[in-house]
Amino acid sequence: MKQRITLVSLFILACLTACSEGLDSQVERLVISKNKWISATADQNYSYELTIQCFCTFNKKPIAVITKDGDIVKATYVNNDSSDQPIHIKSLPTVKSLFITVLDSMKNEDVSVTAKYDQEYGYPSFIKTKVETGASESAITYSIKNMNIY
Repeated sequence: MKQRITLVSLFILACLTACSEGLDSQVERLVISKNKWISATADQNYSYELTIQCFCTFNKKPIAVITKDGDIVKATYVNNDSSDQPIHIKSLPTVKSLFITVLDSMKNEDVSVTAKYDQEYGYPSFIKTKVETGASESAITYSIKNMNIY
């Protein structure tokens, strides 16, 4: 329990530090959502369906992800098509790392971020980050659905 409180306190402190003009609505939603998530799961055992859209190696197909003790232990394509490219578990985000992605994006002035959070559990159900540097632009979108906490 003390570890949870310490993690939440550190997270809030990091959010406050990230905002030079106080706690804006995006950061406030992030903090509230992260607290819901920690209260519901303590970042332990859960499964979800993840879709990643980007100009990268992911092929935009939904991936069923299973975590144990906060780490991804299994990931398979939802359609179980054997012709799909292999999934590299280490390249997939956990819910905890998605919260960090949102916070890091908020701190970077070259990145715009849109985040939506699950009303019941607080996990990021949708994140879109867009990086604009000079003439180049890149974007990545994460969508989570079918969350199961156990």
